[in-house]
Amino acid sequence: MKITAISTILTHIPYEAGGPTKLAGQSWSRMAILLVRVDTDEGITGWGEAFGHAIAPATKTALDSLVAAHFIGRNPTDVDGLMTEMAQRLHIFGRNGPVVYALSGIDIALWDIAGKRAGQSVHRLPSARRAFSLCQPAALWRACGCRADGGARRNGRISLYQAARD
Repeated sequence: MKITAISTILTHIPYEAGGPTKLAGQSWSRMAILLVRVDTDEGITGWGEAFGHAIAPATKTALDSLVAAHFIGRNPTDVDGLMTEMAQRLHIFGRNGPVVYALSGIDIALWDIAGKRAGQSVHRLPSARRAFSLCQPAALWRACGCRADGGARRNGRISLYQAARD
């Protein structure tokens, strides 16, 4: 399987912040949403969403003009390996901002492809459970309601899916 195309759709939805009405000099009456579409040669399409808020147009530009080209022709089935490689390849552009947001949107779309290919929800994929595992700082332990000793989580790690269920 190969990635054949990556495209973006910038749209806006009505939004009421319940607070300040301006962000980065822009009206905060609508929220920008950048949808990311990843197509494969096997006809499977994955969808993701790239963060951006007020700079979603910059994220779109970064994805369309820089990031997407690195993924074309690549095998989307090793999501962890491909995303690690791309994060290292593009680290020169920083650890936050439009390039990282673009990578995030593609990452989500690749997991969508993995789920569709397996005929399962992404949270049921064993590879996704491994990828979304993290070492928790103490604050996250408390936020998730975890015991200090980790209870059944003896190795000090917890799946994001477990945290959402707890």
